[in-house]
Amino acid sequence: MLALRLQLIEDSSLPTLATDGTCIRYNPEFIAQLPDRLTPSAIAHEVMHCVLDHVSRRAAREPRRWNRACDFAANPILKEAGLPLGEKWLLNPAYANLSAEEIYSMLPEGEEGDDPLCDVRSGESADADALATEWKIATVQAAKTTQSMG
Repeated sequence: MLALRLQLIEDSSLPTLATDGTCIRYNPEFIAQLPDRLTPSAIAHEVMHCVLDHVSRRAAREPRRWNRACDFAANPILKEAGLPLGEKWLLNPAYANLSAEEIYSMLPEGEEGDDPLCDVRSGESADADALATEWKIATVQAAKTTQSMG
């Protein structure tokens, strides 16, 4: 239900996927090589960035480090929900139940390592506060709909 709020846009300039809270941009070559069982997880991963409001919270933080922190925050939730994760998707039990800001402060500056799955594109939306509010409302509505369906 939440994924349907995001327009899918093909973008070969990206290595993987990106979201700005209004769309999911994806590299078609990346999606083509992704095992079929991971495609729903990749979409859910992008949705989690919107639900967790990662898009509007980056502020002046270094983008790559922020993206890594956001992935470390989102992936445990997906795993707990039973979605399969890719082999190189960022997951560290030490970061479970921590916010992206907390994880960001724990990551060393300029740390090399696995790349984040996607790019959380902050500040590309016209009104980040309004977008965050829309996502909060949509998340509550989705949860209520899910509960009513059993």
